[in-house]
Parts: sequence; structure tokens; C-alpha cells
Amino acid sequence: MSSNRKRKPAICAVVAPLLFVAACSDSGASPTGPRLVVLYSTCTVSKDFLSPYRPGIPYTPNLQRFADESVVFERHNSEAGQSGIAFASIYSGVQADRHGIFHHPRPLADELYLVGEAFRDNGYATHFWSGHGMAAASLNYGQGIAPDHVYDHEKQFTKRAQTLDDDFLTRTTANGPELDAVLADLAADPDAHAFLQINFTITHELYHEYAGLEKIEAFRKRYPAHATDLTTDEIRAGLAFFEANRHTLQLNHAQAVDALGMSPADVARLDTVLQLAYATCIAQLDDYLGRFLGKIDAAGLTEDSLVAFTADHGETFYHPSEPFHWMHGMQLAPTVVEVPWIVRGRSSGVVPSRFPGVTRSIDVFPTLAGLADLALPENVRLAGVDLSSVARGAAPTADQAGLVAFTHTTTIGEKRLDRYKRERHRTAIEWLPEPRPEFVWVRLRDGDMVFELRPDGDGGMDAFAFDLATDRFRDRNLFDGADATHARCIAELREYRARLIAAFDPTETLGADEIGGRLQGLGYIGDDPDE
Repeated sequence: MSSNRKRKPAICAVVAPLLFVAACSDSGASPTGPRLVVLYSTCTVSKDFLSPYRPGIPYTPNLQRFADESVVFERHNSEAGQSGIAFASIYSGVQADRHGIFHHPRPLADELYLVGEAFRDNGYATHFWSGHGMAAASLNYGQGIAPDHVYDHEKQFTKRAQTLDDDFLTRTTANGPELDAVLADLAADPDAHAFLQINFTITHELYHEYAGLEKIEAFRKRYPAHATDLTTDEIRAGLAFFEANRHTLQLNHAQAVDALGMSPADVARLDTVLQLAYATCIAQLDDYLGRFLGKIDAAGLTEDSLVAFTADHGETFYHPSEPFHWMHGMQLAPTVVEVPWIVRGRSSGVVPSRFPGVTRSIDVFPTLAGLADLALPENVRLAGVDLSSVARGAAPTADQAGLVAFTHTTTIGEKRLDRYKRERHRTAIEWLPEPRPEFVWVRLRDGDMVFELRPDGDGGMDAFAFDLATDRFRDRNLFDGADATHARCIAELREYRARLIAAFDPTETLGADEIGGRLQGLGYIGDDPDE
């Protein structure tokens, strides 16, 4: 890590009360929870492409089998549609007003208490498959993980097309020799316990860098109902066209369509190509998830494992009401901020079921802690709610049933904003003209009602209300200032926005070269010959 932050010592070395010391692994803590706990948190997974959330999809059979044995959280929400922010909330159980990540890449503060530390302090051997460049161990997202248990794959994404062979995919999806060694240790010592934190992406755009034409054609043969009527040449041409014009199509769409001479039919055809490529990526993810779960089965640990599958954010494809298409970070589309969360844990008492209430990425940490019977330090105050009792089949309490989810868009770092200005991505610049949270959109979900505040361009905020049960793509603004519920929710959003503004620190703690390299590694900015 290139910043001047130092890794904090184990909490037992700095907290005096005996209650805290008793929970520290180097004080001989004996875990009482499941022997294997897995937080499998991958990137860019739209739940609309998963059969547990969209019945009838045939290409996620492994996830479906997993979901059949799990509690499926139906209305789960990410903090933001950008990986650095979203993973921070998953791992810390708090949002940006406390974890401090407003755009990526930025390192997490040492002072945060992360899920890896909680398992370490309760006697678990902790491991981190660090496969995402915006939420990597090198950015302090692996607190609580011993350095020799960090399996660093994120650097290889800087040249994805050259590295995405099966060996790389096997390792980065936690199917390689590192997992074999962990499972062997558990088999050799029946008292051993392990926590696995896994992040990576094999579904991010450019989608065909993860699943190229050969894999797309194999997908079409395997799932003919989803093959579309595209020819191979049309798919090849569509992928090349998107790669050549991606940023302007994403960030300055209306002007790009005019400049490129695209008709509505051309846009729809391109969208079909990209959704096909993305579905192929999702099918590939399902295959690797199946391998991973199969290894746990083969090790005889299925009964005594706790496995959570979730994602940082989803993806949006083409819809006229959205300002940006075929991307995620800069908008509040339901397909972006509503993500999967599925938890299986037989020995933890998880009852296969579906929970219809609203849940948040900040609830993942406390719920896993509850299901694993962890003791957390008294000075740790998570913003998320422990839903372990719901997962075990109990009726939700009023607090659990009445959760609301706050979500926000990202700010834009200076380097990324400078690139947008040079490349004249007018729509993006009009929306986010400065790298400050005053310009972000904020969202509150309460049941199926969604409320939003968006900058009006004159220093104020416009209010919106949508009913997702009848208006999935937020085409009809129902906001009524005279409605007491609408007024209350907008007031809560204003308070949330004020907290974000008050907490924002504009200081960049990484060097410009490192920021640029990480952004280029995931394709957020292209190579710049002038830099």
C-alpha cells in the first residue's frame, strides 16, 4: 500500500477490558460457531440474471441448488454502485459517513473494525482471496487477515485479456491450491476453524474480456432458449463496436448515438449483444461457484459451513429513463443497487426460506457474526442489523421487518474527472461537475417505495418517489410533498445527504500513478498516450 497508513495491531493489544482480551485469537479463543465461514462477495452481479431472483433462468443451476438450501434475501440493497464503496460497507458494517470511501480507489482506514478482524479475534484462521483492485488487501480491505493468508490476484487484472485462462480463473475464484490447503488443514485438525473472504470479478464490462466469442458461442449451444437470433458475425461486430466506443456510449449516450449514426434498432441490437455476453459471464461465474461449493462438499464440510453469497453491485443495460447505460457506478438504477444475498448454514440453524424485507450491505457483517456466535468488542458500533434470527426462521422483529436502505452514487476522483473533461463526456460532467458529495444522488428504499434526491443544477435538490412493484424502471415520479410518508422519507434523505457531506475528506491518499493504474485495470479510464 502506497499510502502512509500503518496496519493497526490486533484489537486485543489496544483494548484494556478483559471482555475484549478473551475474544482475541492470540489469547486462545475457542470458536463455537461453524468450522468454515465463507463471505463470497463478487463484483457486478445483477440479480435479474440469477434464477433465485428470476425463476426460469437455466444458466445458474449451481446458485439455484445453493439457494434451495439457503435463506434468500429478496430486497437486498448495496450502499452504492461502485466497488470500493460497496465492499467497504460489506466488510465494515457501516456506510460512507463512517468508512470514508466516496469513490475508488482509496484505502480503508485502520481505525475501522472489519469482518475479518471479528473472525480473527474469535479464534478463526482468516484468509483473503484479494481479487478486486478497488477492494484489495493493498488498500486495507484485508484487515484481520495475516499477510501469508492473503492470496493476491488483483494485479493480474491490469491486462485481463492476456491473463484470463482457466488457471487464473481457478485461482482467483478460490478454486486453486490455496483453498485445497485450507480444507486439508480443517480435515487434519477437527478443532480448526477458518474464515474465507473472497472478492473478484469475472462479470465486469468489458464483458467479452471475461467471456469472449468462443465462450459466448458455447453458451448459446448450451442454452438455446437464450441464444438470440444474432449471427456470430453480428456478435463479433457488436463487441468490437462497443469496445471502440464504450466510454462515450456509456457516459455521453445521446450525443454518441447521434455522432455514430445509430438508430433505435441499432441501440437495441447492441444491447442484445451485450446482455448475451453478460449472461455468458454469469454462467461462467456459476460454474466456478459450483466448483467451489463442490470442494466444500468433497471435504465433508457442507454440514458445518456457513456460506454467504453476495455482490457489491449489479449492472444496468439499456433503458431510456437512465442517464448511463452498460455500466454501474454513477446511477441508482434498481438493477445496479439491488443485489443478491443468499446464506446457507445448516449447523448455524439457517432455515431455507425467502425473506421479503429490505436488507442492506451493512447487514452482512453483523448477520454473519450472529450466525457464527461471535463476540464483538463493546466499543464496536455497527450500523447494520443482525438478521441471524430471521435466517434461523424466527419471525422478524419490528426493527428487522422495517429496515430502510440508504444508497448513494459515487463522487468522482480528480483523475477520472479530468479524463471525462478532456474526452468531453458532457452528460457525466453535467451530473458530477466537481469531486464533491454535494452532487451525488441519494436514495431511500422503504418496502417497494423508493425515494430519491437529485441535484437540480441550481444548488437545490429535486425529490422523486417511485413504486418498484409497478414501475421497475422508475419512469413515473409519484412524489407528493403533501403526503406525510413522502415528506418524512425525503427529510430522512436530506439528513443522510448532510452526513455524507460532513464526512467527506477530499484528500487523496494514493499517488496519481497508482490511482490511474487501478482505474485502467478495470477499464474505468482508457490508456492515455499523453500521460
